[in-house]
Amino acid sequence: MSISFLLSRIKSALSFSLFFLTVFCSAVLLSQKESPARPLSIALILENGASDHGAADLLDALRAAAAKHSASAEVVIADPDKTNQTDIFRKAASDHDLVIVAEGRLHEILRDNAAAFPKTMFGCIDTGVRNRNIMSVTFEDNEPAYIAGAAAAKLLAPGTKIGWLQAEKTPMLNNMYKAFVDGTQLSSPGTKTLQVSAGFNKPLAEADALRSLEEKGCGIVVVAGGYGQRGVWNAAGTTRALLVGMDQDQSSQAPGRVPFSIIKRFDRALTEIVDSAASGHFRAKDILVYTLANGGVDIRLSDDWAKTSPVSGKLASRMDDLRHEITAGNIKFTDLRDPTLCDCLD
Repeated sequence: MSISFLLSRIKSALSFSLFFLTVFCSAVLLSQKESPARPLSIALILENGASDHGAADLLDALRAAAAKHSASAEVVIADPDKTNQTDIFRKAASDHDLVIVAEGRLHEILRDNAAAFPKTMFGCIDTGVRNRNIMSVTFEDNEPAYIAGAAAAKLLAPGTKIGWLQAEKTPMLNNMYKAFVDGTQLSSPGTKTLQVSAGFNKPLAEADALRSLEEKGCGIVVVAGGYGQRGVWNAAGTTRALLVGMDQDQSSQAPGRVPFSIIKRFDRALTEIVDSAASGHFRAKDILVYTLANGGVDIRLSDDWAKTSPVSGKLASRMDDLRHEITAGNIKFTDLRDPTLCDCLD
């Protein structure tokens, strides 16, 4: 058998092998195109379906984040007055790839149940829970709260007080309230702040509490009432007190009556968690902290109020000074959030 004949046979065999390899690779690629990976399934658990003009209004951010990654998204309601929240949480964890919570009771349920669902990713907003399948975003909300307290005391008329109206005491609100009161003392030592809890999702009780605080001499009231704060905004026209917004810019709720709002970027936190889950490299065990320095929290002067107030320029300057002092590390805070929610599931 000649060498040229052998070389010809080898060449033919190689060509045949390459042909089948090409066909095989094409088939694999085709099957991948025909069978795309299942889209990410996301659940956001809230305690009420109504708008709270703040943290719960994450729905638009959820829709946008889900659409960005061609994911499916569902809002699940776990009303503490009507449902077993733990059962609802566990069902959502069984049915979805990513479950996000952003409210106090649900933080504790996440802490106690996440380990039972090791294949599910969890997003925790507004406190830190560290575990192998949880990514948390928390807020240094004491920073803008301190500035808000200092600014509120500057606006306070002689002999009047400041009100702090909330639904319930929570570690997050306790943290903010302490910083707010400290801020008032910086601007006006001896300023009195009255703290009132009206109850979960009780708009009528919050409206009554607003009027009661004004009757007790409060010229400024911080509106931190959660789902029930719609009662405050509905009753705003029956009072003269200035109102400080929470979570979002609330100036549209009572035009001309909201000098500033404490901002917490819940929308950005939700988007960052969804992006991380969709990337395939979920930032489990990370606790991200949103601060004044990175823009995750802020205090925002209302445009409509600033246009009519003769002191808005001086107030804005004072806010900027305090913002600089805080971001430079010259003002320190004590964190009063519940320590049992951190590093508990390692």
